[in-house]
Amino acid sequence: MTRVLTWATLLVAVAIIGCGGANAPPPPITAAPADDPAPSTPALPSKQTAAVDVVKESFTDEKLLLTFPSTLGHLTFAGYEAFDDPGMGYSIRYNSTENMKVDLYVYDKGLLSIPDGHTDPVIAKELAGSDSTIRHYEKQGAYLSVKELGRGVYPEKADPSDVTFLFSRYQYHQAARRGVTFTGERISETFIRGFRDHFVKIRVSYPEASAERSVVDREILLKHLSKTIKKQNAERAGER
Repeated sequence: MTRVLTWATLLVAVAIIGCGGANAPPPPITAAPADDPAPSTPALPSKQTAAVDVVKESFTDEKLLLTFPSTLGHLTFAGYEAFDDPGMGYSIRYNSTENMKVDLYVYDKGLLSIPDGHTDPVIAKELAGSDSTIRHYEKQGAYLSVKELGRGVYPEKADPSDVTFLFSRYQYHQAARRGVTFTGERISETFIRGFRDHFVKIRVSYPEASAERSVVDREILLKHLSKTIKKQNAERAGER
């Protein structure tokens, strides 16, 4: 009887383990590949790891009505990632064959109100956080010879009705390390503004050698995003 109970118990345990393994979620997807480890926000704690929810071709934010098509110039949509912490929102990735990478972040950090535009101090504070992230990776040795190239308002010459962003621009040398596919001089630009009580942040990174072509694609992306935001603002104003 003892032997029968022991084997029965063992079979039940195996069955339970088997069921757990079948239902266990796949491992989380990281927010950025190893060759570009600095997203626009500081490194997230484990409870804010990206959820496994990847859209392979395009994505539309049904709440904010922001659209992210499959291609923008030479940029190709590479994925959508939602974070476990609702306040961290989601990120969008675009890549190009020129080793250009674009990460877009839409989030609210749990704040009840985020002013539209770029002029409120809370927007400047978020941009400062992005700048500190670059300096963080400089201290780690991932980025070498970091140099600030400029900051201000984008576009520089804007009409009152234009969609504007705060921006900062840096240059650094991508250090060689595990997982890095490109080493050399890179330009990193961050653009941020408030939109419908959310932060909209864009981090653009590209090799200095392909800056001319990459800037063209950056402009296509920013103009698409600006056009979408401007349309939504106009429709909201008409509803009032």
